[in-house]
Amino acid sequence: MDSMYIRLIDRTRKQDMAPVRLEKWCQQDNKRCTAVSHLRVVPKPRFRREREREKREREREKRRERGSRERARERERETRDREREREESETEREREREKRERERERERYGLACSCCVLIVFTDKNCF
Repeated sequence: MDSMYIRLIDRTRKQDMAPVRLEKWCQQDNKRCTAVSHLRVVPKPRFRREREREKREREREKRRERGSRERARERERETRDREREREESETEREREREKRERERERERYGLACSCCVLIVFTDKNCF
């Protein structure tokens, strides 16, 4: 018999470690050996697959988390953009409103030069 399965106990943590396979390997030519002195611990294949599966699951979870964080950032960015657009449209509406009010005042009180403060009154009763 050239391999056997055992369960190692981690003495520092006082708990069982994953089952492993002890294989007898010859240290000279790195092949299987029948000598009892040449023992090498090799992870049990089934547990290697489980570790790989767990690793893939962790990576998937990280990707999912990263994606959700990116989606949250994107949502925040979109809401900020919408708020900025709303504020810009409000300030634009306010500017338009002020412009209309100035035009009404000009029409009401007389003609005014758009580039200066001088108001030319057309109605004689305004003096």
